[in-house]
Amino acid sequence: ARARGALEQVGGAIVREQQRDLAVALQQALEREHELEVEFDAWKLLLDTLRASEASEGAHLGRALAGPISGRFRQLTGGRYGHLELGVHLQATGLEAAGGLREIGALSAGTQDQLATLLRLCVAEHLHSTIVLDDHLSHSDPARVAWFNTILRTSAQQIQIVFITCRPTEVLSTSEFPAPGESAVTGAGGLVRAIDLSTVIKRFAPTASATPSKTGATALASTT
Repeated sequence: ARARGALEQVGGAIVREQQRDLAVALQQALEREHELEVEFDAWKLLLDTLRASEASEGAHLGRALAGPISGRFRQLTGGRYGHLELGVHLQATGLEAAGGLREIGALSAGTQDQLATLLRLCVAEHLHSTIVLDDHLSHSDPARVAWFNTILRTSAQQIQIVFITCRPTEVLSTSEFPAPGESAVTGAGGLVRAIDLSTVIKRFAPTASATPSKTGATALASTT
């Protein structure tokens, strides 16, 4: 009784009220901690699911494209190479040759270019998207270039192909070249449109009053 009385004299009621407030604050903090844990687990589950889905879709796309690419590459090389191994991110990891798996880096530069072109072409066909090729077969012999021209014209019936080259005679027939004074011509029944870029891309000529570039580089302005 004496201790209780002494406690009341020094603000025992205030201390008990503070204790109750601290207990409530502690409970609220515990509940908030639990909510954060639940939210963290939810985000982690979403992240894991997205990663698993991405890996699964990438592997599925790789399996879906490996067959068509391997078949076309086999035709191109006369059956010299077999099945192409594609990774989750569509990177070529190996190619069957002479009964074993051969590294892509061991192929010649021209063969690697041809394989890369087929890969890009098959991806574009699978996604029904546009593909841009810029002298992609500069290290290939005429026979393989002719084979690719046939394949590209077949694929052009499904997708749009933008082909940039400084060797148009390897790609176009005589009737598909723009006539003198013309910048473009449409041929092959509307399948091929050839544009002479030398007639539509012009070099910018700065005037004497123009402010010189700090780097001294020449600016190019092109119109199509």
